[in-house]
Amino acid sequence: MLGAKLVFTVMRPRTLLGSRTPAFHAGVSIVLLILAATLDSVRPFGRSYSIFYLFPVFYTAWALRGRLEMGIHLLILFTAYLRNLASGERVFTFNRVTGTLVAFAFIGFMWERRRYIAALQQVNAELEDRVQARTQSLTELSERFRHAADVKTQFLRNMSHEIRTPLNAIIGVTSLLRDAKGEEERSELIDTLDQSSRLTLGIVNDILDLSQIEAGRMEMDQAPFSLQSTVRDVLGMVEAEARMKGLTLSDNTPECRLGMVMGDARRLRQILMNLVGNAVKFTSSGFVHLQLQVLEQAGGRCKVKISVEDSGIGIPGDAHLFEKFTQADASIGRKFGGSGLGLAITKGLVDLMGGQIEVESEVGKGSTFWVMLEFALAEVEPRAEVKQSVEMTQAVRVLVAEDNVVNQRLVRRFLDRLGCTARIVTDGQEALEALRAESFDVVFMDCHMPVMDGYEATRVLRGMEGPRIPVVAMTASVLMEDREACFAAGMDDFLAKPFSLEDFRGMVERWGRVTRACGSQSIR
Repeated sequence: MLGAKLVFTVMRPRTLLGSRTPAFHAGVSIVLLILAATLDSVRPFGRSYSIFYLFPVFYTAWALRGRLEMGIHLLILFTAYLRNLASGERVFTFNRVTGTLVAFAFIGFMWERRRYIAALQQVNAELEDRVQARTQSLTELSERFRHAADVKTQFLRNMSHEIRTPLNAIIGVTSLLRDAKGEEERSELIDTLDQSSRLTLGIVNDILDLSQIEAGRMEMDQAPFSLQSTVRDVLGMVEAEARMKGLTLSDNTPECRLGMVMGDARRLRQILMNLVGNAVKFTSSGFVHLQLQVLEQAGGRCKVKISVEDSGIGIPGDAHLFEKFTQADASIGRKFGGSGLGLAITKGLVDLMGGQIEVESEVGKGSTFWVMLEFALAEVEPRAEVKQSVEMTQAVRVLVAEDNVVNQRLVRRFLDRLGCTARIVTDGQEALEALRAESFDVVFMDCHMPVMDGYEATRVLRGMEGPRIPVVAMTASVLMEDREACFAAGMDDFLAKPFSLEDFRGMVERWGRVTRACGSQSIR
């Protein structure tokens, strides 16, 4: 019994033979059984070796990892052994050995079958769990896709409505202008045309801004500006609309000597314009109040809080205001209009500035939006703006490369109004030929043209010997990567389409003055 325990202990799992296959264990059991039978039959030392039958028994029991099977094996073995003793036989015959081996094989087969069935059931359960988890995941993914499709459909519906509304005014006013009789009627129609055009451009800019924010490609400029002046500028933009609605428009700009701060004044103006514009839009009577508070000012930095309070319609507490294409109520969009992008863009811009935006509101009693921002104090004052000079623009020689006929006519009218000496060509190759033949102070280069586009023409121009002539990109591609491509090609500035006469005048004056100061000539 001690020897059996020793054998079973030595040959337990995780030993040298623990990683073998069932076929290997069966083979070892057969070899041990035949060896025991042979020794017991031969009796080389004149005594029985029946004890060797315990080796295949315990080995098979270990291989099968089952105490019940080990007991059955022992029972079979000792039953056969007692039968031999009762019959007077001293050894196992080969037939009895074979019978014992068959019994072992049958029990082993049943045990392995049970193990395989249990393993298959476990694998089947795991597969069912995986299928269920995958099905749930696909269902959730399908739901997200469906929601995205609904959002896209709603977005297209909103954009179609918002863009078609001012376009309808543009087309209608254009047709009325042809038959306008008096100067007063013509002036009124032109004002309507200007407002509708700017509204359409604003919608397109909102879409581009949102795409830039979501792609993480919007960058904040860092230049000195005045917070007080920016606040007053925004109020001035909405003053006329507020007066028409009979609203009290006020501000509480502190008189402290805050000085200039470093940041992106244009984007801050966009944030405030969205908030103040919404306040005026959704307020039928009462007031709109804008307040600028300096919370901290130390260590070359200042922390400010800008609040916009109104007495308008208010906002429900469960409204998701800062999500794109979202308004507090569908009826609000029908009554007041809007694409639902303004607050989403505002939230994105505030986040990019490292600030915080919150809202407090009650339906029917108005709303208060406040923005918390931090700026570095500017060490230098911004350069004073140079006043426009008619004589300056008349002295500038301009080359324009533009393939669109309508844009050519528009730029020609602008140049005539400014009194510039100008030449217009239709592609980059013609622009290079004109630069070889004549002297120009500034080149306005469209980026997408036949024969040779603006990028290639500028690269060729920069590779030529001679003075550096300023090149201003004049393009409708206004994303950040488009601007980077222009500067990488060697262009000096960027004029986004559509542009106004004042935008065009500013570029002519700026770069015409630079060229005049440097005394540039042609590239001949």
